[in-house]
Amino acid sequence: MSESIKITKEQFLSVYDKHKPNLFLRVIYKDFSTELSKSLGTKIIIGLMVSFNIVGTIFDKNYPGLRNMCLMVGNIPFGTWGVCGTIAYVMNKLRIKKIEKELGITAEQFNALADLYLG
Repeated sequence: MSESIKITKEQFLSVYDKHKPNLFLRVIYKDFSTELSKSLGTKIIIGLMVSFNIVGTIFDKNYPGLRNMCLMVGNIPFGTWGVCGTIAYVMNKLRIKKIEKELGITAEQFNALADLYLG
């Protein structure tokens, strides 16, 4: 951490708590993260995608309508998960930028303070 940071834990936590993540961010980062060991939602979506794509491939020639339905059911949640993940990423970046601006620090300094004070 840089010597020029003169922000106490109380100052940092005060500003951080003023800009807490909303429910959407908490759900996306907790239940749909890329860390599979922690995220049940990601396991379910990937399981559905793989299962329905396999079933869609099995019914490829004999039942084209069923194949298309299986591929849609398997891939629509995956696409939605990607869009929601992108929105959450942008929202979190904007939230962190507000904290940085209010404290007058850079992204590197924010990361150092977050590691130090948030664990």
